[in-house]
Amino acid sequence: MSYGVFCDRGSASGAVAPPAGVTTLSKVTIGPGYDDGIIATASTYPAATGCNLRMTGSTVTGGWVGIYATGCVLGATANRVPVVLDIGGPNLADGNTFSWMHFPSGGNAVLVHPCVTRGTFDNNLITDNYAGITIDQRYDDETVEHPFYLRSNTFQRNNYTGMFIIGGAPARLEEMFDKHVREQLARAAERRRASSHRRLPGARRRGQSPPQRLRRQRRRAHPRRIGPRQLRHRRFRDGRRRGQQRLSLQLRPALSRG
Repeated sequence: MSYGVFCDRGSASGAVAPPAGVTTLSKVTIGPGYDDGIIATASTYPAATGCNLRMTGSTVTGGWVGIYATGCVLGATANRVPVVLDIGGPNLADGNTFSWMHFPSGGNAVLVHPCVTRGTFDNNLITDNYAGITIDQRYDDETVEHPFYLRSNTFQRNNYTGMFIIGGAPARLEEMFDKHVREQLARAAERRRASSHRRLPGARRRGQSPPQRLRRQRRRAHPRRIGPRQLRHRRFRDGRRRGQQRLSLQLRPALSRG
């Protein structure tokens, strides 16, 4: 396995007091050509210590996984060391770009596994990947909560998903403010509504029940012919019924001949 940056020490576990112990990547380009662009993990020898990664204004492209973060393996009960991620920042210029993360059966811009105790993602562009941000903390300690914050990120042209949380606890999405995601969801919902109206012409619309709307559409397309039954119930301007007028017209010649 090849990787661009490997971080396994820092202040995430409290072994070093911040601001020391923070690995900062700023305005760097990683890839293409690495399996994992960045690995943020932990070390237990000679002492337990976990990576505290801060990344701004950088690009990770052309690999299998952009950032792979884990402090312990799935289901581990020992050697559990915290790892922390701060990806992006409050300004647009602080955002990062993750693109073209694919391998034959998947690919992730960011893959978060157990023991990552906090993660923030602000103003990042996540585009043209198989999957965007995936948080998979199954079998982690469910007695604690790991907060994650996603603000003002852009997800576009990802094959599988933009944001995916697997397993629920202890991962908790504390805040998500992504106008681009909301706009895409709104456009997708509008397309679904439009396609449903096209497929089901009798769908409820403007207060009409489906049978009413169907009848109105058929009347416009095929003008209804008036049959004998309808003639009996239609009145003319003089107040007589159609049937009465027809009867009088038929009898009048016979009476004149007599």
